[in-house]
Amino acid sequence: MHEENALWRNILDVKYGSIWGGWCTKEVRGAYRVGVWKFIRNGWNDFLGNCKYEMGRGTQISFWHDIWCGDVALKSAFPSLYRIALDPDSSVAENMCSTAEPIHWFVSFTRVAQDWEVGDITDFYNMLYALKHRAGREDRLLWTCTGNKKFSVRSY
Repeated sequence: MHEENALWRNILDVKYGSIWGGWCTKEVRGAYRVGVWKFIRNGWNDFLGNCKYEMGRGTQISFWHDIWCGDVALKSAFPSLYRIALDPDSSVAENMCSTAEPIHWFVSFTRVAQDWEVGDITDFYNMLYALKHRAGREDRLLWTCTGNKKFSVRSY
């Protein structure tokens, strides 16, 4: 089953390309022989609104844009820090060192923090260090509408 899913993912990736992290194909353009996939792909944003990422290696999760740490994306939870992020498009893996437990976080900013930002920086790092890390595992996309975090058509 896992090999079959990987095969379909590769076929779709070759045909349409994928968005950051590889979770979904790029938006489908064209009118000929793409109708079904175009319809499915158009529902991605609605689908993603019911999902949350679970960090493993952190290579497929956008640090600031995806919901993986708390109930909202970090750019929404800490907008003042997002504005001064050195790399707002970085992955989770690019901001952490996980060679040993616990993880060490190294988030770079364009300038040093101002006095009024110290509280946000403290809350930010407290949130990051409170995370449970699944070392060595792949990142996962979890469905938030069911107790077992697995997608079902009925729950959608």
